[in-house]
Amino acid sequence: MQLGESFTRCEPALLSGYCQAGLTRAHINAWKRIANSGEPAAWVFEDDVVFHDRAVQLFPKYWEIVPKDFDFVSVGQIYPSNQGVKHAAAVAAPEEMPWGTHAYIISAGTAERMARLGDWMMSRARKNIGDRTPWTLDGADIRIDHFVRNYYRHLVIEVERQRWVVFQSPAHIPWSYGHVLANSPSDCRCWCDHLEDCIGHGTAPIVMSEGLASQHTCGNNVTALVRWHQEVGSGSGRTYAAMCKAQAT
Repeated sequence: MQLGESFTRCEPALLSGYCQAGLTRAHINAWKRIANSGEPAAWVFEDDVVFHDRAVQLFPKYWEIVPKDFDFVSVGQIYPSNQGVKHAAAVAAPEEMPWGTHAYIISAGTAERMARLGDWMMSRARKNIGDRTPWTLDGADIRIDHFVRNYYRHLVIEVERQRWVVFQSPAHIPWSYGHVLANSPSDCRCWCDHLEDCIGHGTAPIVMSEGLASQHTCGNNVTALVRWHQEVGSGSGRTYAAMCKAQAT
């Protein structure tokens, strides 16, 4: 299931706080559909998702740790703090759920439970109309990343946490997109609205990531992503880490 225009509404347009509330509602609506689908589980993708170059080949290795009765599998995470230093491709019962809801697999039972709680949260959320602050419930941001992290932290009991799995990027499986490596945490970024910089430095217009899925920074301008692939994604570009190091010196 891909979350796009039919699921997400920003109302009024251009106010980021409203868009985040719309995205949260989109996930809740998707969970409801999954719960009523008759299927045991489903994939959920946001519409800016991109995949590791070797996602298809690597997926069986990552899936080895996932229990048959899984509840939630985070296929990719963004802005990791220790990318490339872990040893495991996937981990069950993580200490925390990571940032990023752009790609995950959820069981129908978990989808039903999270949808019920999500509906309750959204019905009680409040926002100061006309400003750019997020929607909140009792002062807490209700954006979807916060919701999933807090659901896991406060409502998933210890014996059930083995059914929650996170895909990672250990040192022997670095993140790669368009043959450009992104295996070093850094403040260096490459954004799609400055695509010339991306092309000139051999970097990818994606968010720093782990696992098998990330998010691109091109928004609706997907033709720019195609252009980047044509001009940089041939394997000749410098690595993300090398470019960032060069900028810092």
